[in-house]
Amino acid sequence: LARVLLAQGELHSALDLLRRLYSSAQQTGKVLSLMETLALTSVVELSMGRTGAALATLQEALAMAAASFDSGNEASML
Repeated sequence: LARVLLAQGELHSALDLLRRLYSSAQQTGKVLSLMETLALTSVVELSMGRTGAALATLQEALAMAAASFDSGNEASML
């Protein structure tokens, strides 16, 4: 749904949905969902002209991925 909202130009709605999805993934500990949500959030932020925020969000997603792989917990990402 967030991708549809993004494609339709409903950027604020997409961002709001992604924030809720991130919160939900955080509560359940689904690291892969967290990374995916952050990556898509960075696309939405970039579309909104928020380049700095987009880069920071993408950096957070990449750091999370690196930490997951460095700790050898690839299976826990799912």
